[in-house]
Amino acid sequence: MSKCNLFGISVLLVLMLCSCGKQTSLEQALEEAGDNRLELLKVIDHYQNVDNADSLKLKAAIFLIENMREHGAVWSEAVDTFRRRVVEADSLLMMEPLNTWWDELVKNHRPVLRQDLNYVKADFLIQNIDGAFRVWNEAPWRKEIDFGLFCRYVLPYRFETELLAYGWRDSLYRKYHPLVKDARTVKEAFEIVHDTVWKRLLSSSSHFPHILDVVAMQHQRKAMCVQRCVMLGAVMRALGIPAAIDNVGRWANYSRNGHAWVALVTNEATYSIYEDEKVAKINNRIDATEFELKYPIPDDFPMRTDFKKRPAKIWRSTFERQPVEDITENDWGKSVASPFRIDVSAAYGLDKNVEIQTARAVKRAYLCTFATGTDWMPIDVTEVKNGLCRFEALGDSVVYAVIGFEEGKPVALEDAFLLLDGKKKRLTPDKQNTRRIVIDRKYPLTGKWPNEWAPMPGARFEGSNDAQFTQTEVLASVERMPVFRNVLKMDGRQRFRYIRYCSKETCDTPIAEVEFWSGGHKVKAVPGKSTVKKVELSVDDNTLTRPDIAPGYILGYELEKPEVLDSIVFYPWNDDNFVLPTHEYELFYYDKGWVSLGKRKPETYALVYEVVPAHALLLLKDRTKGNEERPFTYENKEQVWW
Repeated sequence: MSKCNLFGISVLLVLMLCSCGKQTSLEQALEEAGDNRLELLKVIDHYQNVDNADSLKLKAAIFLIENMREHGAVWSEAVDTFRRRVVEADSLLMMEPLNTWWDELVKNHRPVLRQDLNYVKADFLIQNIDGAFRVWNEAPWRKEIDFGLFCRYVLPYRFETELLAYGWRDSLYRKYHPLVKDARTVKEAFEIVHDTVWKRLLSSSSHFPHILDVVAMQHQRKAMCVQRCVMLGAVMRALGIPAAIDNVGRWANYSRNGHAWVALVTNEATYSIYEDEKVAKINNRIDATEFELKYPIPDDFPMRTDFKKRPAKIWRSTFERQPVEDITENDWGKSVASPFRIDVSAAYGLDKNVEIQTARAVKRAYLCTFATGTDWMPIDVTEVKNGLCRFEALGDSVVYAVIGFEEGKPVALEDAFLLLDGKKKRLTPDKQNTRRIVIDRKYPLTGKWPNEWAPMPGARFEGSNDAQFTQTEVLASVERMPVFRNVLKMDGRQRFRYIRYCSKETCDTPIAEVEFWSGGHKVKAVPGKSTVKKVELSVDDNTLTRPDIAPGYILGYELEKPEVLDSIVFYPWNDDNFVLPTHEYELFYYDKGWVSLGKRKPETYALVYEVVPAHALLLLKDRTKGNEERPFTYENKEQVWW
């Protein structure tokens, strides 16, 4: 019988199956493939026409095709041009040229999701299947990986919405197999590859928001977190190592972003590698949670420096479609019922549970954490039965709220609560017992900023009546680690027209703003002789903008006339989340909804509210600009961030 006739019989068989009873996942996929359907049928036909009609390769082909629905790559003409430039580069690319190229192309960017079912061809899938089976069968750790594990974490040809490239498995295998040729276990191979690839492709922010194919990414020296994960995961799979991308979709107490990493998946456990360590561990810590303090913090430093990011849930991105409930009552349902993720929180030690009881007549309860700059957003959902529900495998030291929907509108099912050491602490505002609070920030201070400020002691301000500073007098020195607004008092009597700031030779922490005061009044200053550019940004009444910097830099200023200065005020580079007297703020407390305590425009660099309910969860919003805002409690005269 001819090959053509065999293909016709295979197609007829599939079509007959598609007409019988309830539609299967494979049938749905073939139907949605449209004009590309025959390409997918060619793959099935290819593996049916072998000696063993029930071969594992046929099962693998069907696994891929039936799970292809809704997978795809983000594409546009701009992305295509960007990829071509990357591939044609004659050296490893740092971020500067990549960002420049994308900034040129983005104006013509019209992204679309090219669905795999409609674009992926038979030869690509066959090449991918054969390559995956080859490394699986040849790997010394073959017995550690059964067929189910292979299908889920070695066979798939994509992780996210990255572009696809022919020959990616062979390309990565040739480059990286020498690293693991002597490895005997899958864990050993995972550790070697992780250490090597993670160092070759460094982390950096990028203007390019999408993900190139892994062949193109080999031309890059730096990439964003998710791009690095796709690259590392693809190398793992090209070598027959079962890999997944696990992630914190959104930190529970910080930023709008989360974090992702590549995990080794076995039938026994999930292994991951913490930060710069080299050993893969079960139930491992989550990296990127701590802000390392590089310098000792003075005992009298006025702000807390122990802030850590907290996960509430940890998810695994999957190629295999997961069974999900059709939640159509609101848009929240779509965000927590993805068919391409599974909850792996327990694999990382998130083991706290909480029960919710409500008198509200709601069908489902959504467990929420506060999304920076917005409001409560869901991280999990469960059914409410007889007024009760339960959430499991949760992160500790996190503030949660529970929301339901009545007549299409969100309603709080109970007070917000803090899950601390596994115990539920209700944050119920006591409106009969109020207190006075003083607050100076709207967002947690992270260790990044003490690390920036700590090298500044040793800097000095000098005065002169000569624009060239041939004769100078030290007016004031930075003697302690600064914070935000720093006042250096002086008791000198000599008048000076020219002032300069001299940083230590090893310090390049920028000065964001400088003020010169005489007789209780701020004195106007303009840029003078300096060693860096954009000095005007340090006297523009904006504590966020800053001059250029270099180690041991000098900022020079000229006053309108010689002045006897009584103080110099300086603001180092910062995150613009301190309270400013030029902004208007509004404070809220949470009582099953945010309740305003009124708007204020402070006279100083702190806000005072006299009547604030005790034990309340609070939120300060900047009504002038900016939306990095997080809830806090007020404890021992301090803001404690959640």
